[in-house]
Amino acid sequence: YEKVLKEAKRVSKRIIIGDSAFRNPFEKFVHMIKDYMSNTPKGIKVPNVHLKYEEWKRLFTALNLTIVHEFFFYRRCLFIRPRGVVFILEETETK
Repeated sequence: YEKVLKEAKRVSKRIIIGDSAFRNPFEKFVHMIKDYMSNTPKGIKVPNVHLKYEEWKRLFTALNLTIVHEFFFYRRCLFIRPRGVVFILEETETK
């Protein structure tokens, strides 16, 4: 993620990221199953490398990115609703 974000920061003023944002092991498991079910039949390999919400925020701080806006969304997957998040980022202004 770090290399991609550094390049996005270099070439754009605003970055938009949408990803799963699990909070606990059960939600991580749900995301893994959802990814497997939706991607494997299409021949897409599923690496299962989603970050926790807190890990995203630490990464943004380390790369000098500020969250301008964020919102959560829920998707229906069988009988549960895994959570996703969209971050809108800009480079933190330095004085």
